Amino acid sequence: RRVHGLLFRELTVSDPAAAERLVRDAARKITHGEYSSLIGVYARSRQPKSAEQVLQRIRDQGFRPTPADVRTVSCAFVEVGEPLKALELFRLDGKSTPPEDRGCTQGRISESEPAAATVDTFNTLLRCFAKTEEPEHAMMVVLQAMKNGGVQPNVKTYNLLIDAFAHRQLPDRAMEVFELMKADGARPDVVTYSSLINAFGQAKQAEKANELFQLMQQQGIQADLVVYSSLINAFGQAKQAEKANELFQLMQQQGIQADLVVYSSLINA
Repeated sequence: RRVHGLLFRELTVSDPAAAERLVRDAARKITHGEYSSLIGVYARSRQPKSAEQVLQRIRDQGFRPTPADVRTVSCAFVEVGEPLKALELFRLDGKSTPPEDRGCTQGRISESEPAAATVDTFNTLLRCFAKTEEPEHAMMVVLQAMKNGGVQPNVKTYNLLIDAFAHRQLPDRAMEVFELMKADGARPDVVTYSSLINAFGQAKQAEKANELFQLMQQQGIQADLVVYSSLINAFGQAKQAEKANELFQLMQQQGIQADLVVYSSLINA
């Protein structure tokens, strides 16, 4: 068995299909670790359908794939341009076998205990979409799918959406998500405001960025280096040296150490 294990690990890297045949020929149960290795290799080599087949073999044996395995395959489908397939797979996540190498001896599928996607699994899918070339529409589809499935988005969910729009220099869309976030009862945090301030700063809307900074302070949220850096950079680009220096002084009063980006922004202002 030890020799087969070593051969399996070697073949998994070069020929995952041969690795599967090796296990079958040895007439022993494949362990969860081996299933996960196969899924990971197929996913990294952009073969999500092969990875999905491994998931199906787990289910055919009466066991449930782990959330980590389902997320890996879902992200692989996103990367090859099949987001709807990724969403479909997410219904398999939820109450699953713990990600431990115990073999497939636990986590049998129960009719009275159906799988249900969690907010963390949806957030993982959002991270996958954020890395694609045009994530905006797909990410909003995921958000709607969460609500349709009775899964309440959390702060991380909205922060992922806001950050994705911010990085694509779409501050107005980021602001729409911000308003939706508040309407849904999620409380914005420093990460939320940091992304929004950066988005409006990059869009050369320093005053709007400053309005968000003021709102952040009113809500008692402590700004960090990232927030100050984005805001000082926004006023630096706007050539408003006095305001940039005012923010720099405020940052120092709060004991936040400036970095090279902050000093560069001040010099630019």
